[in-house]
Amino acid sequence: MGLRDYFANRRAARSTRHVERAAKKLLHKHVQTSERQRAIELLEDAGSPEAVKALLMRFTYRTDVQIVDEDEKERAYEALLRLGERAIEPIREFIHEELAIYWPLRALTEIAGERAAVDLLLSEIESITDNFDRDLARKNELVSNLREYQDERVLNTLLALLRDESEDIRIMAIDGLAVFDEVDLAEQLVPILLVDDESVRIKQMILELLTQRRWNVKRFKRELSDKLPPLYWVDDTGVVQRK
Repeated sequence: MGLRDYFANRRAARSTRHVERAAKKLLHKHVQTSERQRAIELLEDAGSPEAVKALLMRFTYRTDVQIVDEDEKERAYEALLRLGERAIEPIREFIHEELAIYWPLRALTEIAGERAAVDLLLSEIESITDNFDRDLARKNELVSNLREYQDERVLNTLLALLRDESEDIRIMAIDGLAVFDEVDLAEQLVPILLVDDESVRIKQMILELLTQRRWNVKRFKRELSDKLPPLYWVDDTGVVQRK
């Protein structure tokens, strides 16, 4: 090994130690706020994949003081934006592995665009095959964040999730569909009202959405006649009304 390689390796080792120390401070919720803020600056300056991963881990916990917590997460988020493309792959890996994806996803959207963010969310949702424990928790987070985007792929995915076995997922899907105000979704939503063992909560959300949007359900009027709660009825024009 020549002198140049020797000193290069020493610099790399020193940089790794600095990143490790900064990461340790950033992940310690009981150190001084100023020390965690300084750690964010040091990790941004390092800019290595390991440093970006350490920055991302700041989103995995909350401090006791909410205003401090939000400020530090905002600082970490802004650091990711300044790192730009260097942050993309670590963000993708983080979203694949962790639950606290709100801030990293915002950063990915700003850096790589909405399409890249939606591509990743859809891919991650599709990869989940079980609705148990951590997989269900991840799916909840992914679907919750998917609702922030509007394109045809998101619409189709939310419609498919209306049949998910998890009630929480179905509720988030209906909530997400509510923002597509230019699309008439009566054809997809009314059949759910006809399912006897569907939850009251789900049916209530759908009825409220139908009432607010005034979508025409006249073609379902006969089927709905004995399925609607006493507070709702379908008027002569085919619009769901509420007393």
